[in-house]
Amino acid sequence: MATPLINALRVAGGTFYTFSSAANDISKTFTDDDARFVFSKFVLLDLPDVATPSGVNYENFVVWESLGSFYGGTVYPNSTVPYVDLSADQNINFAESFQNYLLNFEQLILKGSNTLAQAYNPTLLYTISERIFWKWLASLNAIRFRSATTAESNVTSRYTEEDPTTYYKRVVKYIGDIDIVNNVSRDGYSYSEVYLNVPVTHGNTPLILFKTYQDSNYSPARAWTNGNTYVDGRDSGSTHPTGLSLTAYYDNLINQQYLTWTSFGDTTNVAGFASSDPLGLSLKPVLLSMMDGVILDTDASSYAPITSNSLISTISEFNATDTAADFSFNAALVYYDTYSQSTPTNRARNLYGVLVLDDYINQGTFSYIKRFDKFKPNKITKLNGNGYGLKLNLKFDTSADNVGVETVINDYSTFSMDLFIDASTRMQEAADMFLNQETDIIDIKNRLDELEQFYFSQTSLNSITQRLSALETSLNNSNLAYQSSTSLLDLINKNADNINQILSGNLSLNLTYNTDILKQGDGILIDRSIPNQVKILSRVQEYNNFMLCNNTSGYLQTTFGNGQTFTSLTDNNILILSTYTNYFRQINTNSGTAGIETFGDNLYINIQDKNVRWKKGQTMKIVFSESIDLSGYNIIFRTDSENTFGNGVYQKLIGTVTSSMILSSKPIFEIICTDENQYLFNIDILR
Repeated sequence: MATPLINALRVAGGTFYTFSSAANDISKTFTDDDARFVFSKFVLLDLPDVATPSGVNYENFVVWESLGSFYGGTVYPNSTVPYVDLSADQNINFAESFQNYLLNFEQLILKGSNTLAQAYNPTLLYTISERIFWKWLASLNAIRFRSATTAESNVTSRYTEEDPTTYYKRVVKYIGDIDIVNNVSRDGYSYSEVYLNVPVTHGNTPLILFKTYQDSNYSPARAWTNGNTYVDGRDSGSTHPTGLSLTAYYDNLINQQYLTWTSFGDTTNVAGFASSDPLGLSLKPVLLSMMDGVILDTDASSYAPITSNSLISTISEFNATDTAADFSFNAALVYYDTYSQSTPTNRARNLYGVLVLDDYINQGTFSYIKRFDKFKPNKITKLNGNGYGLKLNLKFDTSADNVGVETVINDYSTFSMDLFIDASTRMQEAADMFLNQETDIIDIKNRLDELEQFYFSQTSLNSITQRLSALETSLNNSNLAYQSSTSLLDLINKNADNINQILSGNLSLNLTYNTDILKQGDGILIDRSIPNQVKILSRVQEYNNFMLCNNTSGYLQTTFGNGQTFTSLTDNNILILSTYTNYFRQINTNSGTAGIETFGDNLYINIQDKNVRWKKGQTMKIVFSESIDLSGYNIIFRTDSENTFGNGVYQKLIGTVTSSMILSSKPIFEIICTDENQYLFNIDILR
C-alpha cells in the first residue's frame, strides 16, 4: 500500500481528508464481528493564517518551509536541500504538506519502516494519526503548548495551548459530541451521514486539555525512513493525477527521516529560521514546539473547572457556561471510538479525518482560510446567538449482514436524536411507498369524483333538508329583529355613546371593572379614595431603615481608643439589615482630644441579615458625623450569612477599609450588594 494521493482544497463545499489508520479500523469491522467502530467527538479548529512571523514576537503563523527545519534538536535554515517549491496558491501548498508529510509519515509507520526494524502492531486500539497530526501543526509553527495548572487540571501531566495574546491565537476552539450517525443504503451503495451539531446556547470550550500517549507503534527517540526522495510507492517517473508534488517532506531532510523527540511532554520551544531557498536568502523566523505524542483529553473528570462546579458534569455543559465565549473556526476534526463488543469498556478514541470548511483567500504574503463566526447569546445585550449543523456523507463499502458502523445517540444531546432517526426513516419509507402507489391513487380518486357527482344517499338528503330548515329559521329570526327600520341604527348609536364614555373616562356602573382583585404589597399603595378610580402609588422612600446611635448605648458599641475588639456578640453590637436601602449615623459621645475619636484597635461593623437577606442592588449607608482617627487601624465590615442565619458568627467578609483609603476625618461609606447568591459586595467611600 502506497501513500494516499489527495486533491488540493476545493473552492467550495469543503474538503475532507481521511487517515489510513481509520480505514484500517473500519476494515476490521468487515472481518471481525466483535470489532466496533462508532463516531464519537468532533473538534473545531481555527487554523492560523499563512504569513511570515516577526523575529521578536514569533506569531504562530503557518510557515510551510519550517517542515524539515529540525536537525539534532535545533532549528536551522536548510539551504542545501530545498524540499519544496512553494506555489502561489496556498490551497496547493496545504494539500502537498498534508500529503507529503502527514500521510507519508503515517504510511511509513504502518509499513514498519523504522530504524529499529520493528513491525507495526495493528492490534493496539490507539492509532498514530492524531499524534502525528499535532506534530505536523507544531512543525509548521502553528501550535505551541504549556503545562496545565492545578486550577485547570485534576491530574498531572496535562497540557494546554499557550495563553492567547496579540501574537498567539489558540488553534483548538471547541469540543463537541457527534449527536447522530445515520446509515443509509440507496441505489446499490451505502454511506453514513455524520452530523456535527453546535447548539445556539454554546460558546467555545473555555479550557482544552491535552495529554501524551506512547506505545510500541509511536514512542520517543524513534526514526522512520524508506530512503526515498518521493512519497512511499512513488518515484521520479510517477505523476500526480491533479499535478501536486510527490516529493516527500521529512523532519530530517539530509537523512530523509521522520523523527520523534527524545521525550514526550516537553513544552520547550526552539527558535530559529526556516527556508526553502537553496541559497538561504529567504529566511523566516519560527518558534517550533518540541511537544510530541499529543492527544486530546476529552475526559470531563480531568477538567478542574468542571469537577469544581456542581451544576455541570460534561464538556457539553461546560460549553454553555458563562465562561464560554464567541469564537471563529475554519476546520473540524472528526473522532471515532474503537472497542470490542464483548468488552466495551476497553476502547480508544482516534482521529478519523480532517474537514477544511473552505479554501484559502490568497493575498500574497498573507493568506487565510475563510472562517465561520459562532456567536453565543448575550444575556446583557440580549443579542441572539447562532448555531451550526454540519453533515458529512462518508461512503463505506459494507455488506448488509456485517455493518460495523453503528447509529449513535448522545445522552446529553439537546434534542431527541433517537426520535429524529425514527422519523427520518419512516418518512423515507413513506415517500418510497407514495411514489410506488401514486398512479393507482390518482386513478381511484378520479373514479370516486365521477361517482359522487351522480350519487346521493337518503342520509345525505336528510342532512341537507335539516340544514336548509335551520337556515330558514335563522333568516326569519333576523327579519323579526330588524322589522323596525331604525332598530339597527339605534343599536349603533347606543354603542357609540358607550365608547365615547369609555374614551372620556366616565364609565357607567355596568362597564366599570371590579377593582377588588387589585391588592397592595411591599412598596405598593392602592388608593381607592375616589369612586370608580384606582390610583397605584409607590411608598418606597429613599431610606427605609434609619439607625442613629452613639458608641455607648447604640448599635455600634466600639469603645474607640481602648484597644478592645468584640469577644461576644449581642444585639447591641450589630447593625440589623432592613428592606430596601438602610441608613446608619454614628454620633461619638466619648470623643478624645479636640473632639476626635482615636482608634486603639480595628473597628468591626457586623451587619445581621437574619430576617432580611441581602438582595442584589441593596445598599446600606454608614455615616460618621464626628471626626475619627484610625491611627493606622482598619474598619472591617462583616455579615453572618456565610453560616446559619443569625447564629452570631460573622465570618463572611464584606470588605476592609484601611486608614490610607479614608478621604476625610468624617467618612461616609456605602455598601452595595452585587451578587446575592455568592455574597459579593462593593464598598464606596463617599467622603
